[in-house]
Amino acid sequence: MTSEHQEIAEPARRPVNIFRVLLLGSAMAVPCAFWLQYAEMVQREGLFAWESALPLPAVAGLMLLVVLSGILKALGVERWLPRGEILLVYLFLLISVPLASIGLAQSLLSHLTAGHYSGAQNSLALDPLPDWIAPNDPAHLNALYERTPEDVTFSIWSAPDGGSYGAWLLPMAKWMIFLAALFGFCLCVGLLIETQWTVSERLRHPLTAPALELTASGPTRLLDRPLVSNPVMWFGVAWSVFYCGSAVLAAFIPTFKALYFSTVIGPLRVSYRPIVLGIAYLAPTNLSLSIWVFEFVKAGQKLLGDFFGLSGLRGTTLPTSQARFPFHSEQAMGAFICIAFISFWMARGHILQVMKSVIGDEPNEEQRRIRRALTGLVVCGGVMLAWLILNELWSGGVLMLLVMTLFIALTHARIRAEAGAPVIGTKPFAADLMMVSMVGSLHFSGPSLAQLGLFGFLSHGYFPLLLSTQIDSLKIAREALLRRRDLIVTLFAALLVGSFVGIWSLLYFWYGDGAENLLSWPIRGAQRSFRAAVAHMKYQSGMDWYASSALAAGFLFTALLSALRRWFWFWPLHPLGYAISQTSSTHLWGMFLVAWAIKAAVMRYGGVRAYRTTVPFFFGIVFGQIGMQMVGNLLKYFFNVRIYISAF
Repeated sequence: MTSEHQEIAEPARRPVNIFRVLLLGSAMAVPCAFWLQYAEMVQREGLFAWESALPLPAVAGLMLLVVLSGILKALGVERWLPRGEILLVYLFLLISVPLASIGLAQSLLSHLTAGHYSGAQNSLALDPLPDWIAPNDPAHLNALYERTPEDVTFSIWSAPDGGSYGAWLLPMAKWMIFLAALFGFCLCVGLLIETQWTVSERLRHPLTAPALELTASGPTRLLDRPLVSNPVMWFGVAWSVFYCGSAVLAAFIPTFKALYFSTVIGPLRVSYRPIVLGIAYLAPTNLSLSIWVFEFVKAGQKLLGDFFGLSGLRGTTLPTSQARFPFHSEQAMGAFICIAFISFWMARGHILQVMKSVIGDEPNEEQRRIRRALTGLVVCGGVMLAWLILNELWSGGVLMLLVMTLFIALTHARIRAEAGAPVIGTKPFAADLMMVSMVGSLHFSGPSLAQLGLFGFLSHGYFPLLLSTQIDSLKIAREALLRRRDLIVTLFAALLVGSFVGIWSLLYFWYGDGAENLLSWPIRGAQRSFRAAVAHMKYQSGMDWYASSALAAGFLFTALLSALRRWFWFWPLHPLGYAISQTSSTHLWGMFLVAWAIKAAVMRYGGVRAYRTTVPFFFGIVFGQIGMQMVGNLLKYFFNVRIYISAF
């Protein structure tokens, strides 16, 4: 560490009232979780935290706290809700809110119960699994999946006949040990690489900018004046209110036509996605360029496949394999693995420093911090391994899935740190199914395939991708001079509170309305995992050479793009753009194209000063859109009308 870095680190010990942070965060997490479950599971539209890297309830909570803080300061009570506490509560919500959605609760509970509820067709995949994983007796499953009769006494505190909240306590307590260890492992990885990414490589972390700028009370590195008092931002807010207000009017006045832009150009879809546009404007220009250029390349691959009759080409007879030419998900997996390796290579100097800190006799504060992170990494990894062995869930397949999941999480964090892609689903689809179909089911034992069906919640859900939020949280803590100790306590408290409230709120709606009558995507994903496990046991197959070749091609092409960027300073295409284009987040490219065009023009004709002047407008678009999204959800709840406000 240089002296400059040490000067940055020294004042970062600004204490906060951590008790007030945890109390306020927990109090806000409970209504957010129930509101989220209602919007997603019952209304089947609305907040959709699983789409957003900036969950709408969390950002709405941040906006509410900023307003409340301003009121308190106007009343002369400045010691309440300082900037550090507002940011920590926001980070609390960033972790806890997605846990109620597909981030954990919806995906985990579906995988623990859907296989048993589907009946004897999954018995081959369920028999090798231990009985403790969830309460799976028929009466309980019927109460959970089928609508509760109107005459059955049911409340938020007591489950209907045949069901029981208490039956979930022991299984969830056991699962929380594993999940806390995995969360801690990812956090320790973040602690080890955050300095390299933030200080050495100077990655921008665009998704941290809205919170940092909204809570700033003076000039920042990005803006010359506070965001709230900047009139340019309010023009952006006004545009979002005008645009979304048309959707609100259309819901109450059938003859009124809402403003909505979406069109299809061949295999490409272009839609107005305001939050994506606002964040894309902060991303590096070459990365924005690469995202839309490689989306055209992706469309070209599909057109070539159709022209030469290759669209149905596949290399395995497994009925569960979704690998088809041009093997986009397999290309994405190869790109993600390559970027993870490149990240390690670029951090080799930092890794060497980490290794030296282990054997150093007189470590400084930074080295002691690294030692603690390494110790946590080893302890959390050991707890996960011991948990799997003691609970009879250990196999080579599960280990491969965990390693692959961590590679995906690391590259996803890299995408967030550089591009700020505000969609959490920017990742290869169904890594567990892809792994088995590529390697061949012949190479996995029956128990291993059954365990992969159970742990499908790691690849179908987004819990490991919280590594991205953890690293963004470390960036916010560095910029806002927050103590890491307070941050770590906040993140783990958010994990516990968010998991408990998320599972509780989901069970409440499942017991009350019947899981089969609500949003079916999580349940279908879980049933697909177990059907795949059964199919893999029945239909033995070898390696899928087509899919494996696509993965290798994605790896090599990403390595070539990285080498070209290193060899030629003028090379415009970024390997992350290729990785993003091959995922299912196909709706990102249009807004990155618009942001690239606007930013390139502003920088060319107005320079950095003009860019800094226009940035608040795009922040205003983001905050205005989120505010109107929350208003739309409230109106839908109270007036039972359908209001479509596009967010992502």
